[in-house]
Amino acid sequence: MTNENEQTKLVTTTSVTLFGSWNVRSCYRVTKRELIVRQLKRYRIQVAALTETKIPDSGVCVVNGYTFIYSGTPSQQLSKSAHGAAVGLGPEASAAWKNSGAQCEAVSSRIVTAHIERRPVPITIVAVYAPINPSNGVKHDIETCDEFYKTLQATIDKTHKSDMIMMMSDFNASVGVEQANTAGGTVANENKSIRRDNKTLSVNEKFTNFVNSVLERGRHYFGNNKSIHKGGKEWFTPELKEIVDKKAKAYADWQLHRSTTNENKYRNRYRTLAKIVQKKVYARQHEYWEELSIDIENAVKVHDPTTAFQIIRRLRGSRQSINHIPVQDKNGLTLTNSKDQLNRWKEYFDEMLNVDTTINEQVLQQIPSPTVDDEELSRQDAVPTLDEVVKAIGQIKNKKVPGKDDVPAELLKAGGHYIAEWLHEIICDVWEQEVMVKEWTEAIIIRLYKNKGDKRICDNYRGISLLDVAGKIFV
Repeated sequence: MTNENEQTKLVTTTSVTLFGSWNVRSCYRVTKRELIVRQLKRYRIQVAALTETKIPDSGVCVVNGYTFIYSGTPSQQLSKSAHGAAVGLGPEASAAWKNSGAQCEAVSSRIVTAHIERRPVPITIVAVYAPINPSNGVKHDIETCDEFYKTLQATIDKTHKSDMIMMMSDFNASVGVEQANTAGGTVANENKSIRRDNKTLSVNEKFTNFVNSVLERGRHYFGNNKSIHKGGKEWFTPELKEIVDKKAKAYADWQLHRSTTNENKYRNRYRTLAKIVQKKVYARQHEYWEELSIDIENAVKVHDPTTAFQIIRRLRGSRQSINHIPVQDKNGLTLTNSKDQLNRWKEYFDEMLNVDTTINEQVLQQIPSPTVDDEELSRQDAVPTLDEVVKAIGQIKNKKVPGKDDVPAELLKAGGHYIAEWLHEIICDVWEQEVMVKEWTEAIIIRLYKNKGDKRICDNYRGISLLDVAGKIFV
């Protein structure tokens, strides 16, 4: 028989019950569960949704007074990629759950529910660990995600209408403008008519249309990737620019009216605006430093040292720019003209990359030729498949500088399956016509100082080549 007093202990108008959600990154071992219980006690959490538990099968266990209702992958299918979800109940919540009949359901390896009868409203707790939003267009990932949300909706529909549903979860989703469309090909939308007109175009023309469309849709959904403050101070906002321009105009008016009866009027106006500018600049600089400090602190909290150190390096300022340092020619003469310097760099990289070599044909003939069976030869000669293109797009690293086409890997991934199909069509044309896209054969060479030696000598630099991401996918 249910004890009414026990029911009302969990949630009352005179006490506070803390709920929480935590991705524990595995609690397969009992010692890890003990550590989790210690943290839950520390923060006085009575009801917790634990995700990515990786506990096999389903069941109930008690650790140091906390009840774990878990659901995971069957033992026969256990692997490193196992998921798992659990509801952790503190002593009071455990008592209320047991007194209300210990109702729970292991829906799947990603969903588990627990029902607690309480007055005036019963509670159904749903712990969820969702699959990652499919942004690469892979059919299997999309089907897995769709099946999960169908199961979740069916679980919610089964819940009694009088129950209060508390869904605590890790949805593995990125939140932002147009994020809902990303999995379906945000960048690719509205480009179908352009692709239909591609049939009679050459390979280079098709790729040009492809690049223009991707960049256009990327700017529409994600904005301009280049900083609006490039070449200026990051804290200098348009509002500050407006007031500074007013101050400059007031100063010019003052100078024009010197030695006139209106000089005091224009001088006072200028001095008033100068004080306003000084005050606003100081306030904006202080605000800017506060924003950066918060960004660094948040990056450290989420274990993202890359972002934190990027901000710190930006604040510290870079070393002397090598772009304006004069270089020397072969004879040691300093070149100050920008055109002469560019020709010197062209000469240097041309000599370094195009080395004259002598090939001995006899040595080449002594090298044994590898034997390739007909099956492997047929596989190598086959036209690249769409799945191979999708896989190659997914393997390209993010946050890398793009090549001449200025299309980063992130844009191609955001395009989803449709962009992959479009790029696959171009790759097939290249493969069958044996005509390479011109931009895929070109690279932008960036010089990097080796941090030793005279900066005016070209030998103290090394070069890196920036290639088109689409060309890397083809390779």
